Amino acid sequence: MPQGGVISPLLANIALDGMEALLNTHQTTREYTVKTGQWVGKVTKKKVNTYGLIRYADDFLITAETKEEIEAIIPVIGEWLKSRGLAFNEEKTKIRHLSAGINFFGCNVKQYGSKCLIKPQKEKVIAKIKEIKFWLNTHPDISPEAVIRVINPILRGWANYYKHGASKETFEYFDDRVWQLLMTWATKRHPNKGKRWVVLRYFGRLGNDHGVFKANAPDR
Repeated sequence: MPQGGVISPLLANIALDGMEALLNTHQTTREYTVKTGQWVGKVTKKKVNTYGLIRYADDFLITAETKEEIEAIIPVIGEWLKSRGLAFNEEKTKIRHLSAGINFFGCNVKQYGSKCLIKPQKEKVIAKIKEIKFWLNTHPDISPEAVIRVINPILRGWANYYKHGASKETFEYFDDRVWQLLMTWATKRHPNKGKRWVVLRYFGRLGNDHGVFKANAPDR
């Protein structure tokens, strides 16, 4: 089955079904201190699952509180995969502490002090900017209306994918870079005109937003 085929995720889900149940058979006794109520300060013990699992098709993360617990489960999962004719991708399989961060499906998950934040993966951000830059460079004579028709869906889809994470700083950076790319594209079209002329021709105001790339579309 080719990588990225329509049926691949379904087959992966079938093949890896049962991994969560296997992990749930491993439990650890944790101690908790009651913080409120009449039993405040009392130490209680509770059995909890040792491992957590985040999986999408054949990509998955296994979480635990200690490195030793992760090291212990790797051969167990390895044997479980082997029984299904599968194996770890050695290149992709890594043990990482949350403080170092980990990339998963275009997102970077990392511990910042007491907070765990999910941000857009840096490499994916750069790749998307390069994609837009390449398209603009290869379409120097296309109309501003066509630029908006092509780029708006890209920006909308990209923003919708990352809007649920801690993406404010990335969005601001991305917005600035796209504006620079559009400014460069517009300037190259008029090498004998100054920057102010280019800005007035191709950029305007929309609500409280200044420098919005614009086009004059005919009434329909």
